[in-house]
Amino acid sequence: MNIHVEVDKDAAAEMWNEGLSITDIAARYGVTRSKISGMMNRDRDRFPKRRGDAPPRYARTGGRKPQPRPPGEARAKPLHNNVGYKMRDMRNSRKARMEATRRDAEEFAAGTSPLLQIAPDDAEKLNTGMGKELMDLGAHECKWALTNGGPWIFCAESTDGAVYCDHHASRAYVSREAR
Repeated sequence: MNIHVEVDKDAAAEMWNEGLSITDIAARYGVTRSKISGMMNRDRDRFPKRRGDAPPRYARTGGRKPQPRPPGEARAKPLHNNVGYKMRDMRNSRKARMEATRRDAEEFAAGTSPLLQIAPDDAEKLNTGMGKELMDLGAHECKWALTNGGPWIFCAESTDGAVYCDHHASRAYVSREAR
């Protein structure tokens, strides 16, 4: 709902000169502060700047003019350049992450990655031939993959409508305290 509200500039200028704030003027007309502020910036003849509106001339020094250094007095140098130091750290951490990723990829390709290792209880199910392929899997059978690649063999132990059997659910859903 966009309602166009007309603001009486003369009355608003009179309120401004009486000392009311932009927020007070906006509240009287039921408009935003931005509308009043924009109107004031476009018509500075009616809405002169107040003395307290401008930031101090020397904002960094709290309004005081900074004192010049006596000749020959050296400025204290920082121990290190923060920007270069941070960039160097970022490059080093990126390099370390890239190296770790490369190592993980090599382990995975070589078949020595911990991600490829089959848990002993899953290996036992595979050896006894209890697993099933995806096409043979029923609606209420455990969908935990026992193998790490094709052909995919799943646990297929009976469940009560859950995705995993109790054993694999305990491995899949680990509480925060146990981590």
